[in-house]
Amino acid sequence: METDFIYSFLTPTERKELDALVEEYKKASGKRKQRLGKRIEDFEEYQLDQVDSLISNDPTGSLGRWFESLIDLDPDSPTFLSELDDATAAQTLKELEWWRDQGTEYARDWYFKKNKPSNDTPDMYAQFEQ
Repeated sequence: METDFIYSFLTPTERKELDALVEEYKKASGKRKQRLGKRIEDFEEYQLDQVDSLISNDPTGSLGRWFESLIDLDPDSPTFLSELDDATAAQTLKELEWWRDQGTEYARDWYFKKNKPSNDTPDMYAQFEQ
């Protein structure tokens, strides 16, 4: 039920929430299982919206190209729909123009924080600096 490439974009709190939902889903049955499945789908859809916002704010376009490379979408490929493993995904992310443009870990963290919808506010920046 869980989508690995989305999982990599989650905060620790969001990961715990998704993990708890997935565990409940595995144990549930009937209508409860349906409701939990819907909550997981909604959670994943929300995360895709977050990722889309991050990608659309990258002037280099390299973050979007990287994200598209996480899953092989070529139907003629022998690895169609396979995902990059976490180590490969992390390594290719560090080779991006976007990564180099951010310069520091602080700048990258701030980019992710401020480009999530509704986070680009002076109050959020002050909290992040602290």
